[in-house]
Amino acid sequence: MEKSKFAQHPVENKHSIGSMDDIMEVLRINRKGELMTSLEGFYIYSETKLENQNNDNCTVKSNIIFHTIIQNNVDRGQLSP
Repeated sequence: MEKSKFAQHPVENKHSIGSMDDIMEVLRINRKGELMTSLEGFYIYSETKLENQNNDNCTVKSNIIFHTIIQNNVDRGQLSP
């Protein structure tokens, strides 16, 4: 029996299942505007590169600035590749 990708992802990646309050965390709090938009783009980009998101990978465009930040953090041991 075929399952949805949404259902398969948490099982295959051993993600926690529960209420948002129990399994999610707030990364940053910002006012609406360019900074929030940029940060949101960075977090989506970084999670896509870590293969840790459910969205279509084709919707995330290459971004040399985000890539450089991630690579510098990986080189410093601050982020998994």
